[in-house]
Amino acid sequence: MFKIITKLLASDKRFLIGLILIGCLSSQGYSQAIGSSDEGEVILPYSQEYLDQYNADLDKKAAEYNATFRSRSKAQAFDNGQKGNVVGACNLITCGSFEKVDVNGGTFRTAVGGTNGQYQADARYTCWDDDGTVDWSEGQYISYSTTNSNSVYPGIIEPSTFDGGGFAIFSYQNEAIRQTLTVVPNTVYTVCFEIAVIPRYATVNSNNQGGGILEYAPNLQFGVRNGAVQITDPLTYTHNDLIQHPQSDFPTRLSFSSSGNGGNQNPGGWTEINPYWENRCITFRSGNSATSVEVFYKTGNPGRSVVLVDGLRLSVEGYANSPTVDPIFKEYCQPTQVALDTFVTSTTPPGAILKWTTNPDLTVTGDHLPNNPTVTTPGVWYAFYYNPTLGCTSPSRKLTLTNTDLDSSYTKQNVTCFDGNDGSINLTVTGGSNSYTYFWTTSNGSGLNPTAEDQSGLTAGTYNVTINDGTCTTQETVVITQPNQINVEAGDYGPLCDNVSPITLTGTPTNSNGTWSGTGVTDNGNGTASF
Repeated sequence: MFKIITKLLASDKRFLIGLILIGCLSSQGYSQAIGSSDEGEVILPYSQEYLDQYNADLDKKAAEYNATFRSRSKAQAFDNGQKGNVVGACNLITCGSFEKVDVNGGTFRTAVGGTNGQYQADARYTCWDDDGTVDWSEGQYISYSTTNSNSVYPGIIEPSTFDGGGFAIFSYQNEAIRQTLTVVPNTVYTVCFEIAVIPRYATVNSNNQGGGILEYAPNLQFGVRNGAVQITDPLTYTHNDLIQHPQSDFPTRLSFSSSGNGGNQNPGGWTEINPYWENRCITFRSGNSATSVEVFYKTGNPGRSVVLVDGLRLSVEGYANSPTVDPIFKEYCQPTQVALDTFVTSTTPPGAILKWTTNPDLTVTGDHLPNNPTVTTPGVWYAFYYNPTLGCTSPSRKLTLTNTDLDSSYTKQNVTCFDGNDGSINLTVTGGSNSYTYFWTTSNGSGLNPTAEDQSGLTAGTYNVTINDGTCTTQETVVITQPNQINVEAGDYGPLCDNVSPITLTGTPTNSNGTWSGTGVTDNGNGTASF
């Protein structure tokens, strides 16, 4: 059971709550702090009613920010387990996705062509305190808070793979944003930052000149402070803790061209910039009396690069990130039974269960699958970690499994005369990778080109083909027929000589009109002929 300490004031003998400490549960199932007063030590049980009230206060605080959340998961309070074990999110962040609704007013502009959303120079954020001219964008490259960036900076920045959507841009020295987050004292949390650093580019003029790299020397700090206690991870990261991408990893310049530029141009006349987003996490403990911590990003002096920051996540320890799924897409050659857990490569957090659902809304518990499920392809499933004690989840990660649509069919032309070689096969292949190889075989025919798609010059026989698209195969078996051989009975005639009586032929004519024909042949009309 949780316990709290109250201090008994000598003046009025009333119990006042001085401090609530909710710590990580020990092996005995409780934590306790010792306090004293002039009249002695007082320890009261932490009642269920008080716990309910505390959770209600958390819910109320979270609800104040609900309208600014990009996803439902970020609107959940800490301990949903007290509300009937409702599945929610173990993420406690209030406002950190950097979506448009997180920006407080201002003038939004749309980039040329509208292909990369909107942007705003020198933005003001709803829940972040900022220093300097921090910009906001859904993809438009901005430097020095240029309001007409779409006309002088033809650059599109790829969104984060973790959070996506909008992001903040630091493009000058001594810029910073910070946010104070409510926490429970003496509790272990994980805070995760999505961040990237790219070069600063020059403007591009109306003749499509300029746009080269001006500088690329990051000067960056980000982390958690003011109430956070270090466990193992540093509480502050710098640019040196990020992967050091050389300048050659980025486009050499911005350009309005629709092609070229090292393959970085798109047909709309924009330079596509891969910022190499990274996800950096810090696991820390809140102080014994800390009820809040501050998360922050800041650039130094000089700030000689462009820094991008996206979604921020504060969570109960181990729940900031979704399970790692690898691969996230796989194609099978036929309906196949697979164990979904085999696609997860990350470690399940302590006290959690790896779960799967068919619904991206994790609160729909009816769509949750049994533990360690085996499914039959094709389908789409979502992996997440579930803490049954807290009644909350991590974010989810999508897995798509498909079956190939590789297929084949054929038309054929049989041999027209017995023992001929004018048979043919016209093969049609669809689906798959659209890059096919062919392997033909026969045991009783001839005339094959073993690796060709279509065949001609075939004799009668059975032909087999295997089509391979690099992943899957499909097969066809084709039978080419020919007319029967004509059998002729001439009776007991001697050598054929001139000036003898006509010879009578019997047999079944096989030409198109069912009659005997040929030089000097007379059809008798009764299945025989004479010549």
